[in-house]
This record gives sequence, structure tokens and C-alpha cells, in this order.
Amino acid sequence: MEASICSKVSVIMPVYNRTSYLDEAIKSVLNQTYRNYEFIIVDDGSTTDKVREIVSCYPEIKYYKQQNKGISAARNKGIDLSNGEYIAFIDDDDVWLHDKLEKQINFLNNNKDKSIGILSTWFYVINEYGQITCKKGNIVEGKIGDMILLNGNIVNPPSSVVIKRECISTVGGFNEDLIGVEDMDLWYRISQCYEVYSLNEFLIKYRVHQDNISRNVSKIEKNERKFLEMTLATNEASEGYNTAIYLEFLYRMLDAYYSVSDLSACRIKIKEILQLDKSFLKRKQFLKYCFFSYAFTEKTFLLLKKVYKHFKHSTNTVGIDINDTRKLGRNRI
Repeated sequence: MEASICSKVSVIMPVYNRTSYLDEAIKSVLNQTYRNYEFIIVDDGSTTDKVREIVSCYPEIKYYKQQNKGISAARNKGIDLSNGEYIAFIDDDDVWLHDKLEKQINFLNNNKDKSIGILSTWFYVINEYGQITCKKGNIVEGKIGDMILLNGNIVNPPSSVVIKRECISTVGGFNEDLIGVEDMDLWYRISQCYEVYSLNEFLIKYRVHQDNISRNVSKIEKNERKFLEMTLATNEASEGYNTAIYLEFLYRMLDAYYSVSDLSACRIKIKEILQLDKSFLKRKQFLKYCFFSYAFTEKTFLLLKKVYKHFKHSTNTVGIDINDTRKLGRNRI
């Protein structure tokens, strides 16, 4: 490997009790074509020795166990223990493709004229069995702070991200008081000082299963609301701008509750949106959300979704969802 791309990378994996996918995640790091890295696993107070037993099979891994403090504290501890020029994260249920790090470090070294603080990649979505269900990615480029406030966490998953260490020195680490949106908060703070880019290739497998924190929409809503309140309190923006951001937040929560079939929460979000935006009545989404939220029970709606998923699976198609965040705005009409 050329000396010009041999910047050291610190790979950090937080783990708490979950071991179903841990070995696969570890091997995806150890099989990287890019070799100049250290691999740190922070065990966030697991209640069994299973994590330690699995990690002990790999002597090249630095293992540290702490009292249970949450994923943000575990990632921050990993950062404290690391010494690489770049920091990469991987969750214990995700998988890297073998050339992920090499392609990202090549990109960063070939674009040193840009002030890139974060580089993410596109990703395959896989289920609990490792089957690819769709492909996703956001095209990200530049200082995207306002886009994060308006559109949510448009940076691709934490397991796709490589960060310059100096970013953490500049803005600090993960906010340990936020749950489920701690990555969005850090990406936002970094984007105020540095540019954020995506490498537009599918280089990780992001696993979706019942234990994902993103499925707990009420917890996500509570913490994203907290993040917005903290952020907007320090912004010198107009009341109209802040209202627009809050309205987009309500739209995202409506989408999220709809995706997990919580129709009662959907009805609440529809009412909140209409208090701020009567034009929602004229939009196509209003008819869709109202029809399903008021015409069906949760049980009937879940049955319809299962039938749809079965039909989609039988066609053997894998959906592709790519968003160009450079063009995002209020795109719900």
C-alpha cells in the first residue's frame, strides 16, 4: 500500500450485551484491505462474559470494559483510548465491506484541499438474517448544518463514518445526555466548522432488527426535540425559520410513527402539523396519512403491511433510495 494513504485509523465499536452479530462485525473490520488501524472495543457494562469471550479470540483487538453508561459514553471512551489521525465507528450489528476504509482514506488524502471533517458512505440495509432488503444513501457535500436542522440526520449511519480526530478536539465528543440522536448532534456541531461529504458507494451493511433504537420512535422524538431546543436556543435565527424547522421535525415524526404502524401517534402528529400549517390539507401526504390513520386499526394496518412485504419479497426486487441532500428543502408537496 502506498505510503501516501497510510494515515492511522482508530476503529471504535461499542458493545452492550448483544452478541448475535458481534463475530461477523469484528471479522468485517479485521478483513479490511486497509491495514494501518487500531481496533478498540468498549464493552459498556455487559451483564454476561459472552462479549469478552468472543473478543478474546482476537488478540489484535484492544478491549476495555466500563460501567454501563450508554452508547455515547462508550464511543467517547473509545475516542479517549485511541490515537489515530482518523476515527471510524462500527456498531456490533453492522458489517463493513472489505475495502471500506481503503476507499475512504484514499478519498480523504486525495481531497486535502477541502476542509472535510466527516466522510460517510452509502449502505445496504440488511435484515436479521443478513439478507439485503434495500440500498440507501444520501449525497452529502459541504457545510450542511442547516440541512440537518431541516431534514434530520441526513448523514449516513455511524458505521459508515470516518471523522478527522481534530474535529473532536474542536467541538467535543458525543453528547451523553442524548439517546438515539447523539450522532446527529455531533454531525451538526462538526458541520458548523468543517465540510461533510459522502463517498457515493455502497460500502457497509446496516442491519435493521427489533432491537434497533430507531424503532423506539417516542424516545427518538423526545431526544430530537431536546436537540432542536438546545440548538435553536443558541441560533440567532428568525421565528419563521425556527417554526419551519419545527414543522419539518413534525413531518419526520409523522413519517416515523407511520413506518412503525403507530396510528394513534400519527393522528396526534397530524393535528400538531395542522395547527402550524393549514396547507397540509392540500397535500397528497395528508390524504395518505389520514386515510390509514383514521380508517384502520393498528392490527388491520399491520396485516396490510405484511401482505405488501410478502408481495414485494416475492418479486425479488431490492429498492434503491438515494437522496441528493444538496437539493433537499421542503420537498413534501
